[in-house]
Amino acid sequence: MIQHAGRGMRSGIECKSGDKRYLSIVLGSRMDDIRSEQIERIEKYEAIIRDVERMMNADEIQDLAAIQEKVRLLEEYYESDLWKKDFADDEAGLLPKDLKRGVLSEDGIYNMLEAWKEKMKSMSRLKELRKYVDAELNKMEDADKRNSAIVHLYGVSLAATMIAKKRGMDSEIASMAAMLHDLHAYKTGSYDDHAHKGAELAREILGELKLTDESETEMICSAIYHHDDKLVVDSPMDEVLKDADVIHHCMNDMSKEIKEKEQARFESLCKEFGLSLLFTTK
Repeated sequence: MIQHAGRGMRSGIECKSGDKRYLSIVLGSRMDDIRSEQIERIEKYEAIIRDVERMMNADEIQDLAAIQEKVRLLEEYYESDLWKKDFADDEAGLLPKDLKRGVLSEDGIYNMLEAWKEKMKSMSRLKELRKYVDAELNKMEDADKRNSAIVHLYGVSLAATMIAKKRGMDSEIASMAAMLHDLHAYKTGSYDDHAHKGAELAREILGELKLTDESETEMICSAIYHHDDKLVVDSPMDEVLKDADVIHHCMNDMSKEIKEKEQARFESLCKEFGLSLLFTTK
């Protein structure tokens, strides 16, 4: 015996006009819900990518854990079938024209993720270099000299970062040069030709750690080689390290008089950074 399908089981061919209208309304409503969810999803990830870009472009990353979590969410979305579906629908013109959709730009999200990887790489290699320098300084037996060395290298490193940032230069390279600039003197206990010998040591260390490419190594070693020539003007990065060294010499202990060979450079730095001259010349 042949059984006829019930009202809810009718095939498309058997559906009456009323059923078709009902199905059209149901399916249309469902499609609207799906499209609404899709738009909310795109807006969510669009907000995330803008947050990441803003945090990456800041002078200093304030909340590393927060940005890492946002990057993780973006990576998951970018690698998911949902992103492929959203991208395809955008290409097909199915999304609202006024919808902000930078997150659906394949080059845009890929380039942002690659930029973040480079940012993390740079942060990691400075951290790695500092770890190496710390280990070398910890070998110093005299506690006072060891503490003085740590204060100076980290102080000059911070000053170099700030100066390089202000002058639109590579603050990471400047900071790395500063971390190494007096290491030879601290290791040997001698300041005899320490700048030139320090450049040689820096080249050996960077070669061993493989943290920099050839051009970066040359830039760092040049800055260290010339950093004691305070009365001479050399390359822009050389000048950053010299100025950072002078800043720390003059401001680490403000009760001390300024060395005569550093006076003119210090006065120039005070003008550049809007500082008052409250020091006397030695």
